[in-house]
Amino acid sequence: MTSPKDIAIRSVFVTQALGTMGVDPAWDAGLTAYLTCHARMVAQEEFGKSWYLNQNMNQIGLVKFGAAYLKERHDDSELNAARASYEAEQERINEAYYEPLWDASRKLALIPAPTIAAAIFKVMLIDLEELGNDSAMTVDCAEVVERDFARLMATPEKSRSVPGRRAAA
Repeated sequence: MTSPKDIAIRSVFVTQALGTMGVDPAWDAGLTAYLTCHARMVAQEEFGKSWYLNQNMNQIGLVKFGAAYLKERHDDSELNAARASYEAEQERINEAYYEPLWDASRKLALIPAPTIAAAIFKVMLIDLEELGNDSAMTVDCAEVVERDFARLMATPEKSRSVPGRRAAA
């Protein structure tokens, strides 16, 4: 079960992401792809088939072996079948949900941030998705962020304004 704290953190993250939309179509498309993949992954992990298979495996293990089942591998056909079902579902989720999420996060990180808010969000995205440690990232994430901030700080104030608000006169 997800804690209220986790839900609040996710809500802030998504709200900040949505606040970066409406300035640049390329950013909007990349962000939409990422947020869609992220929401689908959360749904699978929190209340999808994998969650139920994990609960089933844990229940079988705890009833038959107590808490020690988590520390030791037991040769039990029912538990082994439950574990195999769970592991197969995890593999399916990795291919169907995590790999697209990781791909979308990499692509979004490479799109120039159109605003300071988007650049700040990008820093959090890179941190959350651990893109700095991702062997599939072909660039230095810190350099990507530095380029965004340098470009945005060199841009006239008017282009850095929040959509719907007037730039300072």
